[in-house]
Formats: sequence, C-alpha cells, structure tokens
Amino acid sequence: MLLKTLLAAALAITPVLAQGAPYPSDLQPGARFRILFVTEAARDGTSADIADYDAFVRAEADASPSLSLLATNWRAVASTPTVDAKVHTGTDDGSNDIPIYRPDGVRINDGYADLWNRYVARLAAPEVTSLGARSRYDRVWSGSSVWGLVGTDPLGAATGLARAGIPQATIYTWITANNLPQTHRYPLFGISDVVVVPHTASETVRLGSPANPEALLPGQTSGPVVGHTWDPIVDHTNFVPDALQDHLVLGFASTNLPIPGLGTLLCDLRLPFTIVATPGQAFGLPLPNDVRLAGAAFCAQAVAIDAAGAPQLTNALDVIVGQR
Repeated sequence: MLLKTLLAAALAITPVLAQGAPYPSDLQPGARFRILFVTEAARDGTSADIADYDAFVRAEADASPSLSLLATNWRAVASTPTVDAKVHTGTDDGSNDIPIYRPDGVRINDGYADLWNRYVARLAAPEVTSLGARSRYDRVWSGSSVWGLVGTDPLGAATGLARAGIPQATIYTWITANNLPQTHRYPLFGISDVVVVPHTASETVRLGSPANPEALLPGQTSGPVVGHTWDPIVDHTNFVPDALQDHLVLGFASTNLPIPGLGTLLCDLRLPFTIVATPGQAFGLPLPNDVRLAGAAFCAQAVAIDAAGAPQLTNALDVIVGQR
C-alpha cells in the first residue's frame, strides 16, 4: 500500500540524473532542465533522414564522461525535409518553465519560447561541446529557420545546400546564419530529454515531546535509495531488552500525540504500512528501482512488544527517498 501510494504521488516526475552526474548548481532537487551541446566530431549534411543525425549526437553523448551519466535520450537539433527541429526535440510548446543549459552548467535559455525567439538573445552562446570545451568550429549544421522549422534549405535538401548556425552567437544566428554546401563537414547540436535534479536520501531522527528513546537506527546497509532495500533496526541495548517482536510503522505525515504508558506517537496512522522483525534483526523495505519515487517522503517509527505483551514506542525517522 505504501509503495503504491508513494509511486502514484510521484508519477509527474520525469527521468532523473544519476547520482554523481553534473547538474546545474542554481537548481534545487526536483527541478527540471535540459542540456544542449555541440558535437566534437563533424559530418556532412547530405542525409535527409533525421535518425542519422540523432545517432550521431547520441553516440557522442554516450561517449562523454559526463553526459553519459545522464539517464536521458539525446536528439539532434536539426531539420530535414520532413522534420522540424523544434517538433523533433519537443521544444515546440512555447513554454519557458524548463531551462536549457550547456554541459558546463551555464544557462542558455530559460525555456523553449526564448530558445526559438528571433528577438530574444540567448543568455549564453551554445558553444560548449560534449567534452565541456568551446567548439573549434564556427558553423554547426541545423537545416532550420530561426523558428526551428524546416525552412528553405533543410539538411538533405535537393538543392545541395543546407542552413548552418554559429555556435558562438547569442542572437538568432546560433541556429540559422547562412547556407553551405551539404558536403562540408560541421558538428551538430544535440539536446537531452527533460532531466531532473536528483534528490539525496535522508533519515532525520525525531524524538517527539515528550521524547521517546532514540532506539530506531537508520538503514544499516543502505539508506532509503531507489533500487535498494532500506533496513533500519531497533537497538535493544537499553530499550525493551526483553522484546519479543518489533514492528516498523510507516505513514505519510508526522504527528506528536502523547499516549500514556506507550510513548509519543510520531507518525500519522491514517494510511499505515507495517513491517515485522525479530528483535536484533533489521527491517527490510525494498524500494523499487523507479526514479519517480525520488523525493517521496514518509515517516517511520518502531514499536517493540515486550515479554508481557506491552508495546513501547521509539523515536521516528523522517525519510526522503533518494538516488545513488
């Protein structure tokens, strides 16, 4: 019940950066963004098949020590006779709520509307390559108009010419500057799918008021991380040493309700989920390997049953699910 509800609450979250991958320092966990880069390698612009250009940028991103850490797909920012760049890259909804960054963490645009606006300058030139260096090329194949549409000279056009942009430009010429023979060799722009800044797993001890014994310890082998088993344990050294059974109760909200003879109830039990363990053994809560769970929060508190059958409450752990 708990895992299903956690997952349902996180369905709107899109694929997330793997822990340890670079992500913009000005964004908080859960924020969405995209990365746009210039390929280090160059190729001709003779193909009319967008899949050829996608494969080209994807191979380079996958070979990049930093970009390869992103759990995302890559597409060419390019137009062919039958494909508009802005439609192909999913940047055609006119929104400005998903910022676009270079691989070095510098913001290029606040969103899609500004990216394709002839009258709005980019915040920075999109000149950084998959390896984090500034491009040595002064042109990039795009086949696109200033609005990200096919225009008159897409890649693979019968004219033998195609539009190219200037990666060092902050105005509209970043995507469309002039026509060049398709046999010339230039790099391309690649853009990621939407990615999300990762959440860090946390387990915060809460004793309550009046305070319960601090006996529920954080995960022994893993924190609350997607794809791993979270395994907190009750320390019975000084807490109910004759316990016969331990129960771990999980809820979606915290509370502070003193119960005479039992302790202070710290987790809201309206949607409870319980795990049972033998005293001295850790509880086990497998967290599905689903990044949509990242950032989900819940409360955990243990109840120990002593030899006389009386329950006693421990501290709570306020948990945030994270990623490695």
